[in-house]
Amino acid sequence: MTAGASFALVVSQACVPTCPEYMSPCPKPFDVAAWCGDTNCQLDMQPAQCAEFLGCRARRGQKLSIPISRFYASLDAYDLKLSLSSAGCSGVAVAPEEFIVQLDGVAGTPSSLHYANEAVFTWAPFPEAPTVLPLVRG
Repeated sequence: MTAGASFALVVSQACVPTCPEYMSPCPKPFDVAAWCGDTNCQLDMQPAQCAEFLGCRARRGQKLSIPISRFYASLDAYDLKLSLSSAGCSGVAVAPEEFIVQLDGVAGTPSSLHYANEAVFTWAPFPEAPTVLPLVRG
């Protein structure tokens, strides 16, 4: 199972550009997988080996640990959007309830998006100075 995570504000269809001159009201997403790279994040206490557009490869039950404190100050939004694929294939249905996503022990509230392979997790209020974001697919 491959899981790609990116921070973004998701506002229904308002974030989808409909023409080239469209200026999105949404903050720029932060690509967590690209930031993680080969060494910044851990998968079951080992380097996670993540990549931009490809995400972080993980199997069910494995724990991806993201040290959010190292990039938190640069975020424009605080919702976590997960995009999932299985062995590089798109269209895999994702139930947000399959995931355990927490910021310093505070669980994110899951919701599904229009696309079957995406889910969003939100926190209200967002923790003031989060240190680690663990993500596990059960």
